[in-house]
Amino acid sequence: DDCSIGQGPTSVTVGPHQGSPGDKLLITYTRPVNNGGPSDLLAIYHKGSTDMKTPLGFVMATENDHDTIETKYPTVEAELEVHYVRGTDQKSLGHSAPFMSVFKCKEDCNNHGDCKLGFCTCHNGFDGFSCETSVPTAFKVSVVGSTT
Repeated sequence: DDCSIGQGPTSVTVGPHQGSPGDKLLITYTRPVNNGGPSDLLAIYHKGSTDMKTPLGFVMATENDHDTIETKYPTVEAELEVHYVRGTDQKSLGHSAPFMSVFKCKEDCNNHGDCKLGFCTCHNGFDGFSCETSVPTAFKVSVVGSTT
């Protein structure tokens, strides 16, 4: 007896296509034709990953052949993809298009810096955790006549 489930073709989509760690991530999938099982999962990996044994996060597929599952963006800044992974042998049966997980910077660096990994690198003339402080970039020194 073939106990496999799934109507196929396998499809995996995610949304939104960019978010920050902890933000809501929706994964919509269709099980593979006669190849799905009750231990299948939807796992998040770095884009292009072939090692299905170490996901950044995962959720179990439901018993439905087509469903949408809510999870969270993982705590990593990278280009990612979600794979439909067969539970019996951890083989990827399909994956989503790439999407981005990025760390947010406080106040988006107040438009006075560049955000990388959640930290601001302030442009010249600005300082502070979120580049909120304007600082002079040059000083003019005037010497007033002296008396001897």
